Amino acid sequence: MVEMNDNYKTKEFENAKEFWDFIDPRNDIFRKQSNPIFRGQRCEEWGLIPSIFRGNTPIEKLWGFKNVASDGFIFAEQSVVRTFLEQCDIQGLKVEGDSKAFRKKYISPGSEMKNNSDFKKWPFEEVKQILATMQHYGIPTRLLDWSKRSFVAAYFAASEVLEKKDFDGNMAVWTLNTEIKGLYSEHYELVEFPGSVNNYLSSQSGIFTLQKIPTSRGHSYEKEEMFFEKGFKTERGDLIKITVPKRFAKEIMKLCWDFGVSASVLFPGVEGVRKGFNDHISVYEKGKN
Repeated sequence: MVEMNDNYKTKEFENAKEFWDFIDPRNDIFRKQSNPIFRGQRCEEWGLIPSIFRGNTPIEKLWGFKNVASDGFIFAEQSVVRTFLEQCDIQGLKVEGDSKAFRKKYISPGSEMKNNSDFKKWPFEEVKQILATMQHYGIPTRLLDWSKRSFVAAYFAASEVLEKKDFDGNMAVWTLNTEIKGLYSEHYELVEFPGSVNNYLSSQSGIFTLQKIPTSRGHSYEKEEMFFEKGFKTERGDLIKITVPKRFAKEIMKLCWDFGVSASVLFPGVEGVRKGFNDHISVYEKGKN
């Protein structure tokens, strides 16, 4: 069944096979697009909102959120980046893209951004690589994780359902047609790095969307404005939400394995072993869903 709202289409499926057949990269709907990307989410009700704009983040805790001016929000983002790097300093951890010159120019209290009214440049290219590292470690950023592979997105949705043992309702895979990204350049941009920079991105065929916000000095906005999907129009069909009941998560996980998509492939090192073990237990646990 297909449903529509003002911003995206929803394709609803009632079993794992129909869902899997639809997200198959051989499906004509994706073959006609040059560069579709995919994002899996445990709950269909969740919007596509980057973590830094969600509730209970450092920015909301320390500065509040409602009616925040965009320049003030950017200063708060700078503070989050600075705090992350300071904590890395304590651990002696090297962060790709970090340097003394970078900190002085972009995130120190006296940085050039502090005195530059052209906030449209934030986050600068040099900052995006730091944001990608922060995103990987669960620090709130304005990035959203996507994959170029639909089955990888399905894995992440199913894996989280199994981990949380949350089998009520539907899970979702979102697909975005990036072929027409120029039409939405004021709303978002794609951020991609070579696989050599981050082996997780390489293993997961990962790519980011970076959310843009109104950037005139003093402009205020509501949290609801920050939902990624708000920038699209249904009639174009560039953004689609594909749903299936969560009770099929185990079956979908097995399909992922059949097609070579598993934790041991997607997560390098011991982390992949741990996640793969937990996925196996969740799928074959007796007497559970």
